[in-house]
Amino acid sequence: MQKTPEYEWDYYPGLDTEESFAVFTMYLSLRPRSIQDLAVLYPRRSVGTLRNWATNAFWDERAIAYDRFLFKIQCEARVTETKETAKELAEKHTELTRHMYTIAKRELLKHHRESHDSEYPVLKLDKLTTLVKEVISLQRLISGQPTEIIGDHLNTANLNQQDLDDLDRLLKKMAENSDGTTDPGSHIH
Repeated sequence: MQKTPEYEWDYYPGLDTEESFAVFTMYLSLRPRSIQDLAVLYPRRSVGTLRNWATNAFWDERAIAYDRFLFKIQCEARVTETKETAKELAEKHTELTRHMYTIAKRELLKHHRESHDSEYPVLKLDKLTTLVKEVISLQRLISGQPTEIIGDHLNTANLNQQDLDDLDRLLKKMAENSDGTTDPGSHIH
């Protein structure tokens, strides 16, 4: 009893001889595939003989199956590579967001102290507000939440230490949500 090959392009007893199969593997490597080009690479047989082998052993059909198999492997490799790249980028973005959060928190506290110690407003508030909005937006993006921020102004002069602590807890909660450790809706009662 003859063993059926695992793949269509494998050696097939009854269809292939050792010589014709060796030539078939050469045919598989050609781009584009052509019996004329194969005859140049394998001059021991005539073009007519090579065509008969190709027809009788279904070279074109087997070559298509081989190409599909290779394409599938290449696609799977690309998907794996894309997932790995996306994961690396997400980790970098998360780390960057944490650094931005630390800077925003430090600057908010500094601004809060300075605004209470001075009659004149601190001029960097617009940049600080932009940074806080960006941190919140990125943290929401990481956790899969909408990134739209409602309201354009953050007035820290009116915030007391308790308000700043509440903001800090909110940002930490958002960071936890982005890590997947807390249910995103758990803060809503």
